[in-house]
Amino acid sequence: GQGHTGTGVEGEEAGAAVRDSMSPNDGLGQAPAQASYIKGFHEIYVLRCTSCTTVTFPRCEKHSTMLTRASKDDAAQCHRCREVRRLGGSPCEHCKQESCLSEEWWMLSDEEAGYLHAAFPAGQRAIDHMLLQCPVCMSVNFPGTEQSLVVNRGGQMTSLSGRVMHEQDYRAVTKHVTPACANLPLTKVPVRLTPEESAAVARLVGNTPEAEEGLDEQPSAAEKMQYVVAPNGLFPAPLKEDKGTQALIYFRFLGRLVGKALLDQRYLDLPLAPAFLKRMIGQDLCFQDLATVDPQLYRTLCKLKAACAEGGTGMLDGCPIEDLGLDMTLPGYPDFELVPGGKGVSVTVQNLPQYVEAVTRASLADGAAQQFSVFRAGFDEVFPMKHLEVFSAEELELHIRGDVEEWDVETVRASLHPDHGFNDSSMPILWLPKFLGG
Repeated sequence: GQGHTGTGVEGEEAGAAVRDSMSPNDGLGQAPAQASYIKGFHEIYVLRCTSCTTVTFPRCEKHSTMLTRASKDDAAQCHRCREVRRLGGSPCEHCKQESCLSEEWWMLSDEEAGYLHAAFPAGQRAIDHMLLQCPVCMSVNFPGTEQSLVVNRGGQMTSLSGRVMHEQDYRAVTKHVTPACANLPLTKVPVRLTPEESAAVARLVGNTPEAEEGLDEQPSAAEKMQYVVAPNGLFPAPLKEDKGTQALIYFRFLGRLVGKALLDQRYLDLPLAPAFLKRMIGQDLCFQDLATVDPQLYRTLCKLKAACAEGGTGMLDGCPIEDLGLDMTLPGYPDFELVPGGKGVSVTVQNLPQYVEAVTRASLADGAAQQFSVFRAGFDEVFPMKHLEVFSAEELELHIRGDVEEWDVETVRASLHPDHGFNDSSMPILWLPKFLGG
């Protein structure tokens, strides 16, 4: 949004009092806070109707505050009375549809809360709006002009003057919880807003505690970082265009890291796939590059191409193509449809060439387009990636990783010089090459 507002001194003092009451005290004075707070942001509980898209902000009228997250789960509560509430799946009071209220969590800033109320069109009982939300930190932006919020007309954000606004126009002005999310593509969320709810948000946001960073939370086993084994080098896993994820932040950081390492002439132990290196030097990828990314998929697609070629048998290893049970989705990614409605389209001899081409394109181009785009953007912050086009893929790998020598048993053994009582027949000298080069 374009509006600006503050919480006021009273709101800030009330928020400080709440934080003080929630912090532990050992009798020796105020103990250190167990979690830090994100200044100016509130993680609020929101109900959105999946049918009419009307948004409501559940609140505790007794204590004049919006509901916030109770714990690590998605339960909502008033931070004063601690009453936990679960309202998802309830009927909508506006469209009367049953079990259609969806629970959501928004990171709402003081500025956006004030702008929402100030820019709500006067005299309107409700408006269809297009909210913009960061897919990573969940920060929200109510797009509009200085005079009014935009309205949602057929999926387009339109100002009162009829000008069509675009999501890209608001990336730079959207406030995020974390700077790492800056300029990320924002998710468009259709919502129906009412003046009553907008006024309630502006009135209660000052009494709602600020969001916690959760410094004391320990990651679960599923959240812990997993190691990746990529014997053929690292290449982005396919990602649909409409799925903005945490991965994009990592790729932007990776671009900065590689650019800075090259600029400072420091080596990185980062085994990028040859296909990724080719993309960095501006070369297009082809079907044969799939062999260095996913050899097993490449071999299977080669067999499928032979089966549908002129004079082919129309069979794979003796099995008719129709009996393989393939559909128009990317192998290993059932939600990645290669064509609209791909889950319901079976692969036959007739559409087999289209299937092979679509799988190749999704694996090497479309599925990796977002990741490489943000990687390049991060790299260009250091120096333009186009300057790498003077190198070959092999030369670029040398600049990134250095002279990478494969360690086998003979290489390690030739590098050892036994001393201090050890000789070539000593058991530790015989074992070490096997451990390091095996």
